Amino acid sequence: MKYMFLAYESAADFAARTSKEGPAYRAGWMAYSAALREAGAFVAGAGLLAADRGATLRAPEGRRAVQDGPYADTKEQLGGYYIIEAPSLDAAIELASTNPAVTNGALEVRPVLPVGSDVGGSAKGDKFALLAYQTPADFAARSGPDAKVYWDGWAAFGAALREAGAFVSGAGLQPAQTATTLRMKDGKRLVQDGPYADTKEQLGGVLIIGASSLDEALSWAARCATAATGAVEVRPLIPGL
Repeated sequence: MKYMFLAYESAADFAARTSKEGPAYRAGWMAYSAALREAGAFVAGAGLLAADRGATLRAPEGRRAVQDGPYADTKEQLGGYYIIEAPSLDAAIELASTNPAVTNGALEVRPVLPVGSDVGGSAKGDKFALLAYQTPADFAARSGPDAKVYWDGWAAFGAALREAGAFVSGAGLQPAQTATTLRMKDGKRLVQDGPYADTKEQLGGVLIIGASSLDEALSWAARCATAATGAVEVRPLIPGL
């Protein structure tokens, strides 16, 4: 089964990327990625630039509203993600326990939807993550009487991205109640059922696209079904990863 690791980092962690601690910071993440690959668990992953480099888009009733910065104003911010293969949630948590983010931040572990996951792609240009935050009604629509309309909307969006050569990868996530959040404090593992942030809308999936600018990425985000009922956070990926 596939699981997504969502790595939430503190402001100090983001600052460490470009400070004198940069080499040690990057070495820790490289070692962790190498361990996942050696275990045959790695599927995909990407690091994100700091939250202030992105924007959040909503489009209620077709009116586009863009807010600079991340979806949620929290102490720690999403710094990157991994998609891994593991036989169970317990096995996924075990793999998560050595992730660098758990020491100073938090790591949310969430099962990936068995349908709609695609981690391939060859889009050119800068890469952006579209983080789709959905309402409880959106999650319920996946298996309710409106399921066909729900899935047709996402299929049309994915097809448009591919036709434009902008698609890189994507994965839908199971509902927030399937999430587990992991932290390490004084060497002890703290596991909490539920997502990292208790917010009205929860992360429902991630798309990585290629775009020439943030404005172009926001234009794609406006076409995402989630923009009408929830929110889409758009964040640049770390170049070269």
